[in-house]
Amino acid sequence: MIGLIAGLLLGFSTQAPATHTLVVTGVGGEAKYRDAFVNQAGTLITNLVEQYGVHPAEIVWLAETTDRAPDRISGRSTRERVVMEIQRIAKAAAPNDRVLVVFIGHGSDVGEPKLNLPGPDLGATELGVLLESLPTQLVALVFGASASGGFVERLQAPNRLVVTATKTGFERNETVFATVFARAFGGEAADTDKDGRLSLAEAFEFTTHEVARLYESDNKLQTEHARLSDSTLARRFVFVPGGVRAAPVAGDSLTEALLLQKAKLERDIESLRALRGTIDPVEYDRRLEDLIIELATVNRRLREREGVPP
Repeated sequence: MIGLIAGLLLGFSTQAPATHTLVVTGVGGEAKYRDAFVNQAGTLITNLVEQYGVHPAEIVWLAETTDRAPDRISGRSTRERVVMEIQRIAKAAAPNDRVLVVFIGHGSDVGEPKLNLPGPDLGATELGVLLESLPTQLVALVFGASASGGFVERLQAPNRLVVTATKTGFERNETVFATVFARAFGGEAADTDKDGRLSLAEAFEFTTHEVARLYESDNKLQTEHARLSDSTLARRFVFVPGGVRAAPVAGDSLTEALLLQKAKLERDIESLRALRGTIDPVEYDRRLEDLIIELATVNRRLREREGVPP
């Protein structure tokens, strides 16, 4: 039963490349940092959805706690959950899909570059191994964290670009990079060539110039100097107003709701598959069959609205 339905679902997959997005906010320590990290992540996600049409269901936000934005935060940003989400994306992503991973918070560079997360931290070595499961997808890693510069040498690879808020692991002071980077997606200021699109190269250039201006206007010594590993890849990673995926007809709220439901079900299926072997096999099969049947129903309704014969 499951095999038959799953096979049918493969025939329905005609969407344009997706932008799988993972936003991780780490341990704040102080209230002002916790608030800042939530605001930076929230602004970035809002801009990606409203300005560039990234589907909300394709965005996962993990945070230190879920109480600050429970309707938007998918879970806590523990090392285990971050690992699980990257594994889920690797299984769900088509070969030509794009992956954007943004880390916001405090970093450290003792032994190796690390992200400060609730519980055990996540280091560059483990992160690099995880990312090997995305060999063909265009992957962008953005580290809006202090002491993050060392991630560039550890994680840059073909089809993978790395952006860091600092030049080295010795720039340990609070950074404003993430605040400005999130703003880059909120208007036309960062679109330097005025072609109506925004590349990560343009977002990076805007952010570095604006960060320098902020330090100068405050008469402060600049303590953060951002890095970009590959400007060519960054120019290829382009965001188009309205997104790269087909949009529903204006005013067709039902189609939009079905598309969001479809994306959520696909994500739930991949999350369940990541748990295979850790839960009772009978329970696993039951839950998987329920999700696949529900997804098949949603696909059928979408095809009916598009006028495609069943």
